[in-house]
Amino acid sequence: MSEKNQNQEKWRTEILREQRKERLARLKSKDGGKKPIKTTNRVATLITILVLVIVILGVGTWWVFSLGVPHRSITALTVGDEKITAAELSYFYRSTLGYYGIDPETAEGKATLSQPYDETFPTVADFLKDQAVKELQQLVVLGLSAKKANLSLDAADDKSTDDYIAQLATSARNQGQTLNNFLTANYGVGMDESVMRRIMGRYLLANKFSSYLQDSFVITDEEIKAYYEENQDDFDMVTYRTFFMAATRPADATEEQKKAAMDETKAKAGEMLGKITDEASFKELCISYAADKEEQLAYTETDKSLNSNYKSGIYAPSQVEWLFDQARKSGDKTILESTSGYYVLYFVNRSIADSNYVSVRHILVQADKSKSTAEQITAAQKKAEAILDEFKVGGQTETFFAELANKYSEDGGSNTKGGLYSGVSPSSNFVPEFLDWSVDPARKAGDTAIVQTDYGFHIMYFVGIDGLEWQINVKNTLVGQRFNTYITEQTEANPYKWVRPGSSLVT
Repeated sequence: MSEKNQNQEKWRTEILREQRKERLARLKSKDGGKKPIKTTNRVATLITILVLVIVILGVGTWWVFSLGVPHRSITALTVGDEKITAAELSYFYRSTLGYYGIDPETAEGKATLSQPYDETFPTVADFLKDQAVKELQQLVVLGLSAKKANLSLDAADDKSTDDYIAQLATSARNQGQTLNNFLTANYGVGMDESVMRRIMGRYLLANKFSSYLQDSFVITDEEIKAYYEENQDDFDMVTYRTFFMAATRPADATEEQKKAAMDETKAKAGEMLGKITDEASFKELCISYAADKEEQLAYTETDKSLNSNYKSGIYAPSQVEWLFDQARKSGDKTILESTSGYYVLYFVNRSIADSNYVSVRHILVQADKSKSTAEQITAAQKKAEAILDEFKVGGQTETFFAELANKYSEDGGSNTKGGLYSGVSPSSNFVPEFLDWSVDPARKAGDTAIVQTDYGFHIMYFVGIDGLEWQINVKNTLVGQRFNTYITEQTEANPYKWVRPGSSLVT
C-alpha cells in the first residue's frame, strides 16, 4: 500500500474511532453508567437502528473495498468468453502507464491522464487503457489457443513464477513492505500474489504457444529466395564512409545568419567532395577538415569515418535512399544536407549478409571480475571444470548438456531452455569472448570449452550452423508475418468488451 493510502486509512480509522466514542458517550449517564434506551417512540427506535446498520455496512464496505476484494472478483472485461477481473486489468494498465513514465498518484500524472486525446478516446487515460487491453487480449487468445493445442504449464514454468515472486518479495522487504502491499502500491487496489501468479501464468502459456505456433510454420527455400529478391534493401548491408560538417552559428542567430552559415558549410563540404579520389584520400581529408584538434585526433587514431556492414533500418531517410539506391556503385560520393550541417558520404560497397548464424548452449558459473575475490574466481573456475567433467562422463550428448544447463547455469536468460542461444552471428550483442568462440569458422558440432568473460565462466557447447544470416532473417520475417496474421484473426474472433461496474475499478 502506498504512503498516501496508508495516510487515508489512518485518517478514516481515526474518524470512525471518534464516531464510536461519541455514540458510546451518548449512551452513558453522568455517573458513568449506561443510559437506558427509551422505548416509548418505536419509530425513532427503528430509525436509530437503521442508521446504525447503514453506518456499520458502510464501514464494512469501505474495508472490503480497501482490501481489494471486489477488484479480485468483479469482471471488468471479457475477451471472447474469458472473464478478466478489475485487479488483473489494473496490472496491465499500470504497466502501460509505467512504460510511458506516468505516475497516476501524482498531480502531474493525473493531469496528463485527464487531458483530451481524440474522437475515439476522450482522454489520455482512455487511450492507455485501450492499449493495455489490447496487450491483454493477445495474451488471452494465445492462452486459449494453447489449451486447444493441449499445451499447459509445467514444473519449469512454475519455478519461473516462484522465482519471479521471490524477486518481488525481496523488493518489497527492501522497501519495508509486505509483498501484497508492494503489489497494490505498484499495480493498483486488489493486486496481490494470487493475481500476479495468474498473470504470470498467462504470459508463460502465451509464450509457450507462440514458440509452438512459430515452429509449426513451414517456410520453403523458394519462398525465402523470392521474398529476398523483392525486398533486398531490407536485408543487404552497405559499407561507406561519412564525415559531418556542422554549420557554426550563434545560438541567437537570425534566419539570415543561419542561411549564410549553411551556405558556407555547403561550399566547404563541396570543396572536400571534389578532392576525394578514393578511401585513402577520404580518410586524410577527414583529418584536414576536422573542426578542432580533438576531432583531428579521433580521425587520426581510429578509422572513425568507416561504417561497415550497416543495414537500412538505422539510417536517416535521406542517407538510406542514397546508400541503397540500386544504381549505387563503389566510389560514388555525395553531400547530404541535415538540419545543422552537411554530410560528406563515400560509398564503398553493398553486400549480402552471408555470415553464418549458429546455435550454442552454455552453462554460466558467475564470477564477476570487478566484484569477485581471487578465491571466488578460482572456486568458480573449479566448479565450471567439474560440470564439464560431469558432462564428459555422462555421454557428451546435446540433450545431457541441456539438462546440466537447466540444473547449474546462473544465466537467467537461458537456464530454463537448456542454455540455448540461436541465431548467433558476428554482429550479435554478446560479450567478446563468448561471441568469438561461438562464431569461430573452425567450430564444429559437439565442440566444448570453458570461456571466461567479465561475468564468469561459460561452459560452451556448439550445436551447429543454423544457416546464412540473410536466409535466417528472411525466414524470421516471413514467420513473423504469419504469426501476426494469426493474432489478427484470433483477436477478431475474440473481441474484448468492457463490463460495468468492474471497469470503473480499473485505476
